[in-house]
Amino acid sequence: MNEQNEPLEGQTTVDELIDAGDMELMDVDETAMPAVRKICVIVKEPGKAAEIRWIENTLDKLQEIVGGYIETVTLATDLTVICNEEGRLLGLAHNCRIQGYDFVGPIIFAGVEGEEFADVPEGAVRPIEQLGLEVMGHG
Repeated sequence: MNEQNEPLEGQTTVDELIDAGDMELMDVDETAMPAVRKICVIVKEPGKAAEIRWIENTLDKLQEIVGGYIETVTLATDLTVICNEEGRLLGLAHNCRIQGYDFVGPIIFAGVEGEEFADVPEGAVRPIEQLGLEVMGHG
């Protein structure tokens, strides 16, 4: 293609391929596409009790909740905190202190399976509550 997006001499366009029967456009059946997996997490916003939520396991959703780029802090082999990577620079409100680390802005407690985020592990709510964080929707 040249700068005007016109085919160069001897080059075949997609429309020509379709007309010749050498190429076929396919309709995409969106219902056949895999659904985005939801995971059970605990979300803690500054000044509020933590709450159990089901969220889409996508980078966009995680960034939406924490308000920017994500950073993870591993609490256990199967439990991590997801927070805003630039929270301090952005002046986000103090949230809580966990294992000597001060978190700012909204945070997400999520499970870990291999390289993926997963449901918060069974039994994680009690240790989170022992950190002094009330978890709404539990018990």
